[in-house]
Amino acid sequence: MNLIIVETAIFLDEKLEHLKTHLREFVYLEDQSLDLVGIDALSLEVDDVFGTYTALFGLKMKQKYEAAIKAYLEENLVDQRGKFSVSFSGQDGLWNMNLAVNYIEGFRDDMTLLEAYELIYAFVFKMVETIEETK
Repeated sequence: MNLIIVETAIFLDEKLEHLKTHLREFVYLEDQSLDLVGIDALSLEVDDVFGTYTALFGLKMKQKYEAAIKAYLEENLVDQRGKFSVSFSGQDGLWNMNLAVNYIEGFRDDMTLLEAYELIYAFVFKMVETIEETK
């Protein structure tokens, strides 16, 4: 049985650790500001294999940017184990992104959910900006 609860914005003030104490839960965020960087929606959960906080989202970028996306992630995520996986869905025209938030520069264990989302947003914004500048 899956239960979806719609929370108010105040829930984003919860500590990120909430996801580790409620391992079966994830937080799904839709916001117009995500469209600005090409993100359809953003989900945050704990990866049960690596124990990291994981951001999952679809990114609207052309398939031809595969090498640039992977290079950016390799250069800017700071660990070797389970730091990301990406795959292009030709059906949706989206990159299915799965990033270990723990490995984004600026990550802290005591962050709130809102701070984690802001960190992810800033990281993706910089990635998209960097890739578009090198077109």
